[in-house]
Formats: sequence, structure tokens, C-alpha cells
Amino acid sequence: MLDGCGRDIRYVRISVTDLCNLGCVYCKPRPVPKLTHDDVMSVDEIIALANDFVNAGFTKIRLTGGEPLVRKGIIPIVKGVCSVTDNVGLTTNGILLSEFAEELKAAGLKGVNVSLDTLDPEAYRKITGGGKLSEVFKGIDAAKAAELKIKLNAVLQRGINFDPLPLLEYAEKTGAELRMIELMPFASTLGYVDERALNAENWLRSLGAEHILDEGKTSLYRYRGHELKVIAPLSRNFCAECDRIRVTCTGMLLPCLHGAKAYPVRDKIGSAGFADYLGSVLKLKPPAHGIGEGIYQNMDMGSIGG
Repeated sequence: MLDGCGRDIRYVRISVTDLCNLGCVYCKPRPVPKLTHDDVMSVDEIIALANDFVNAGFTKIRLTGGEPLVRKGIIPIVKGVCSVTDNVGLTTNGILLSEFAEELKAAGLKGVNVSLDTLDPEAYRKITGGGKLSEVFKGIDAAKAAELKIKLNAVLQRGINFDPLPLLEYAEKTGAELRMIELMPFASTLGYVDERALNAENWLRSLGAEHILDEGKTSLYRYRGHELKVIAPLSRNFCAECDRIRVTCTGMLLPCLHGAKAYPVRDKIGSAGFADYLGSVLKLKPPAHGIGEGIYQNMDMGSIGG
């Protein structure tokens, strides 16, 4: 489905909850109003919404949070969404993955993205507000045993993972793919971003990493004999190639992660006019984010959906 800039939008990230069992400093750093049960889309609504997107021509769905594995009914959600398309992903912090890995695989999920910024337990505890790194390792081991494809997402941060070698070696040992992701600023995280953010291109240059190729939003480098994948939405702006939108757990559609406007979609689920409404909203997707001009998203990442 084409947006107003002629981009073919085929990828939707659907948040199933804004709740999380961690409190990462760059994701949801402040208390936010608690949602009621009725505020959040039901299991059936999420599955029906996924079906509507597939019928409208979308080919990829990712389930996010918050932390999706804290959502009651997550296995029925995964099973239902996987029944409408085979290209389904799930992003998790991994804390509960050891409990759910086999069930997720049985429900039809083929892979998970696990957030992992560091292998240092104390640094991990500080970033996540008290998380136990050992639980993430158990989750990754369980995902591997369940034969789920694993991608590790590490947010690039000064003083945390400037040298990616430990993460690269761990990823290779576990059969996972590592992606280093540039830290993006939100209105509520500007202080932390000022302290920790690294320009990915400058960082790679300082490492002496060899650029191999760019493919979509991902750039491939070679570093000390390892393949290193980097996603740099700031230093290598790829808005012109954007193919995604996001839906919050309350059923609000964000054409752009950093856009100021969100549009209600919950009341359109299952309706004959869903595709037409979606098309009209996509026409409003901005050409690019305005971060370079100092325009920041006022919603937290955890409330939008990762």
C-alpha cells in the first residue's frame, strides 16, 4: 500500500501491551498513566487487526510491547497472528523467554529479537532498572533449544558497548545475529541521549570497521574478523526507504515513529472500510522524522511499541 511519498508500506509493528518487567532508561524512563483492561486491545481484536493488515497487502507483522511476554494471552495472540501470515516476529527483553520459548515455537513463531545491550551484569542492571542478565541468557538458550531464529538488538551507548567484540563473540557462540542500533532521542530521554549517544558512522570509523554493503536499513561491516550489522537511523537516515507503521496497544496508528500524530484504528477493525481508512492515513505519513531539526516524539518508546 503506497503512502503519500510513494513508499510501499507493508510492515506493521503491533504493540500488545505497554507493561514491562524492566524499566530501561531509554525506553520508558518516567511513570505514565496506567491503562485499564478496556483501554487495551483484546486478544481477538489484535488477531482481527493483523488479518485486516494482511488483507490490505501487508506482508510482515511484528508483535511488541512494552514486553509482549507479560501480556496475558500472548500465546493465543501469536498463534492467531501466525495463522494469517507466516512472516511474524516478536521483540522481547528475554527475561521470560525461557518460560515461553517452546510454546511460541509451537504457536507458529519462527524467530525472536532479544534486546541485549551488554554482557556486564551490573551495567545491564543499571540500564534496565534492576534486570538480571542471567535470566536473559537462560531465555536465549531456551530459544535456541526451541529452534527459534535469534537476533540480538544492542542499543549503541557510550561507556556500555563501545567495543562490540564481546557481543559479537557471544552472538556467534549462540548462533544469533547481532545488530547494533543507534540510540534515538525522545522528548523524555534527551538527558540520557546527550550522555550516552554515539554517532554510528564516527564510531565505526574509530573502530576501523570495514564497510561491506548497505541493505535496506541495515549496514554490514567487518570488524576484527566478524560481521557486524548496524542500524543507524540518524547518521544514515533511511526515511526514504521506510516501509513500516506502528499500532499501539490501545489501537492508535502511528505512521511515523517520531511523528506528532496518531490515528485511531481500533474502531475500524473488521470493517469493510478498513483498507480505505488505512490508505487515507498512510497518505499522511511524513517524508522523514524531524529529529535533525530538534523535533522529538513526546510519547515514550515503551508506550508506542518497540
